[in-house]
Amino acid sequence: MPGSPGPAGPAGSAGSAGPQGSMGPRGDKGDAGKPGCEGLPGPKGRPGILGFKGTTGPAGPRGAKGDAGDKGSQGPPGPKGPQGTTGQAGSRGAKGDAGYKGSQGPPGPKGPPGTLGSNWKQCVWKNINDDKDTGLMKVNV
Repeated sequence: MPGSPGPAGPAGSAGSAGPQGSMGPRGDKGDAGKPGCEGLPGPKGRPGILGFKGTTGPAGPRGAKGDAGDKGSQGPPGPKGPQGTTGQAGSRGAKGDAGYKGSQGPPGPKGPPGTLGSNWKQCVWKNINDDKDTGLMKVNV
């Protein structure tokens, strides 16, 4: 039979740290915290895309008259106008030059019997040397 144990010996020195153990299970969610203070404004965002074209507005008031433009080129002649009214008669003109002598016209109509009577006849002389071309002759009837 063995004897009784002796008094305890002095404590030994601590051993080196062992390897780290695996992570334990996730704990329960804690209570919500107090609301924080308002933060600084963020940076300016990018410009947006253009919207649809709007409807045309009402016409504005009439503007002031502009300066006169340059003179245009000559246009084509227009249509002939209506006949004008007849003007006043002009003054009589100067006498013109004498015309050329015309040809002899046809014989005229026979006139009424003359006042010499019915027993006188006109005749032509056959003798040219008489210096008489025509004459009257009394005829006894």
